[in-house]
Amino acid sequence: MTDLTTLELFLFTAAEYKRFSDYYNLPSDHSIYEGFTQRDYIGIQTKLIILRKYGSNKDPVFLETVLNAAEREYPQYFSVFKTLREEFNSIQQDGMQTFLSDGKEKSLFSLIEDVMYGMYLHADKLKIDDLSKIDKVLLFSATRKYVEGLEKVVLTTFEQLQPLVQTGNQNITFNKAPVISVENVNSDIQGITGSPYWSNIFGKDATDEETRNILSNNSLEDNYIILLCASFLEEARKDDFSANELRKMVFPPTYKDWGSFEKIHTEIKKAKDIGWSTRVRYNDKHDMAYVHIFQNVKGAFTIDHPHVISQDIAVITLVNERKYGWKIFSIGERVTQYKESLSLGESIRRLLKRK
Repeated sequence: MTDLTTLELFLFTAAEYKRFSDYYNLPSDHSIYEGFTQRDYIGIQTKLIILRKYGSNKDPVFLETVLNAAEREYPQYFSVFKTLREEFNSIQQDGMQTFLSDGKEKSLFSLIEDVMYGMYLHADKLKIDDLSKIDKVLLFSATRKYVEGLEKVVLTTFEQLQPLVQTGNQNITFNKAPVISVENVNSDIQGITGSPYWSNIFGKDATDEETRNILSNNSLEDNYIILLCASFLEEARKDDFSANELRKMVFPPTYKDWGSFEKIHTEIKKAKDIGWSTRVRYNDKHDMAYVHIFQNVKGAFTIDHPHVISQDIAVITLVNERKYGWKIFSIGERVTQYKESLSLGESIRRLLKRK
C-alpha cells in the first residue's frame, strides 16, 4: 500500500468519525473522579468503538503508520507530524495503573483492550471476568481518558491532512445509478438499454405505444399535472425563457421566492437529459402532488419493481388551492406542509444536486 493510499483511507474514515464526534460533543471540563450520564456513557463508548482502528497496529490506519506516511509524503510538515506522533505514543503508553478487586494490575491500554474485545468486538470470557472486577465509574473514567486523548490526535491529524491530500473520492462519477431493489428478483429482467445510466433498475425500455398507453390510463388530473411540470421545465431551460410564462405556472404566494427565475434556469440548464415520471403521487388531502424528475434519461423506460433511488432525482411539489388550481410550489426536495412553509429557499438551491 502506498503512503498516499494510507492517507486517503485515514481521511475517509476520519471524516466519518467526525460526524460522531460532532454529534457527541461532550464537555471536556470534567474530573476523572466524576460519574457519568447516560449520554456521556453512550458517547464515549461509541467513540471508542470507532476510534479503536487508529490505536491498533494491525489496522492500515494505525495512527503511527498514518503519521509516518504523512512525514514521507509531506516532509515540509515533518515537525507537525512528529509532534502528533509523540502525542499518540504517549497515549498508547499512558502510565495510568488500574488495580482490580483481585489485585491484578492493568495498564490503561490493557484495560481498553478488555473493553473492546470483552464487551464490543467479541465476548472474550477472560476479559469480561476482569471487567467485572472493577467499579463501573472507574472503568468509564479510564475509557474516557483514553478516548479524549486519542480523539484529539486523530482530529488534529485530520485537520492537518485534509487540505494537503487530494483524495480520489472528491470527483467520483457514476457510470450507473446506485439503486436498491426492494424485492429479490432475477437480474435477467434488468432490460433498460436506452438509458444506460439507469440500467441497474429492474425494468425495460418503453416503446412510444407503451408510453401512450400509460398516459391514456392516467386520470385527466394526472396528465394535466405532468404537462404543467414538463412545460415549466422546457420553458425554464430556454436561454430566452419568459419569466411571465413561468410565473403563470407557479404558486402565486411564492412569486418572491422564484425571483427572476435565473437561478432555476441555471440549475435546469446544468442538468443532463431530464426525464420525469408518468406517475403522479398525492398526499392524503389531495391538495399536494409530486412528480419525480430524473437526470441522464436518454430514452423512456418502465420500472417493474419498487426501488430506492437517490442519485439524480428531484421532486416537483405542486399545490392545489381552489383560487389557483394546481400550481408548482417548489423543485428540489419533497415538501409536505406548504401552508406552514411558503419559502422555497433551500429547495431551489438543491435542485438536482447530489447530497
